[in-house]
Amino acid sequence: MYSRIKLTICFIAMSLLAFQCDKLKECKDVVCTTEIKTIGIKVTDLSMQPTGFTVKVLNTEHNHYIHTNSVKVNDDYLLVSDENSSHFGTINQTQLWKMEFYRNSTLIKSVDYKVGKDCCHVFLESGPLEVTLP
Repeated sequence: MYSRIKLTICFIAMSLLAFQCDKLKECKDVVCTTEIKTIGIKVTDLSMQPTGFTVKVLNTEHNHYIHTNSVKVNDDYLLVSDENSSHFGTINQTQLWKMEFYRNSTLIKSVDYKVGKDCCHVFLESGPLEVTLP
């Protein structure tokens, strides 16, 4: 009985490992650019002013904050960049992330995003590129 369970567990583990290796092989011949890809979100309030709030980015899959300060790239607030690629376990895996907007330490808005990583760079699968705060 126990040997059958061990055999089943071993088979599942080997299948998962083979699947992971196949995913890595998909990227073996891919040539990536050296640029660091970033995905920024344009944020304004109703008066179209981009100030007066703090932005935090939460990886909801792991309940872990990626950014806890308002990180800006050009005039946009950073959602994800290639520098965050360690948060993704496998190629083409997507995760649910959330941007939280605070004013005076009070949460005023939360926006959901689905982000992922391919062989080379992070990508945005869903979620708005512009957010207007109350």
